[in-house]
Amino acid sequence: MVPQPNLETQNFKLRSPSIEDLEMLFQMRIDPENNVFVERTEDKSRSETKKFLEMILEGIRNVKWYYWIVESKTLGNFLGIFCLWNFKEDKSLAEIGFELKTEHRGKGIITEVMPLILEFAEKTLLLSSVQAEVHIDNMASKVHILRNDFQKIASIGHYEIFELKF
Repeated sequence: MVPQPNLETQNFKLRSPSIEDLEMLFQMRIDPENNVFVERTEDKSRSETKKFLEMILEGIRNVKWYYWIVESKTLGNFLGIFCLWNFKEDKSLAEIGFELKTEHRGKGIITEVMPLILEFAEKTLLLSSVQAEVHIDNMASKVHILRNDFQKIASIGHYEIFELKF
């Protein structure tokens, strides 16, 4: 695995998080609309979000996972996150995750950024596949996963597991 690089698409910058992102992460993690499809409770305080952020930063430093803040190139504002995590022990497979602030959904961000993350997974990390765990009611995420050629491989509780083989 390689240290986390900054990445760019035509309209978006992906960078490592920093402590300056604490407030935006907190706002995203307390939004009930964001939490409905993920197995987490709303953060109860900024200190709870800070502990989460410190864990993420430690994992990035130790190259355990990749976690990017997505920003608009023109405005520089925080739009959401993308990550590759839950790596298989032999580093042949990882799980992709993504989350946007509610007000930035439906604006083409995932459509533009996901192919870049998948290309990084395949060509830089040399993964053989990427999986996505999607809540059965999260139709928007399923659309993005399927547009990127993932195939459904399992259902577990309220989640469907999709896989993209390279």
